Amino acid sequence: MALLDVQVILRDDDGIVLESQVIRTMIRRSAGSQTQNRIRKLEVARRHGELPLPKLLFGDEVTN
Repeated sequence: MALLDVQVILRDDDGIVLESQVIRTMIRRSAGSQTQNRIRKLEVARRHGELPLPKLLFGDEVTN
């Protein structure tokens, strides 16, 4: 955990800044789990991509 300055900006629907404040707060970094989830999804996609392509049957190949 780290003590950091964070800027909070309140904007209206048109993007006009209504208020802006800098606050000091404790920040807990949780990107580790997000990185692990992304790596897990990439590994699953890689394994799926390495599977052989299915055989396709066209026209009279289906009836024979």
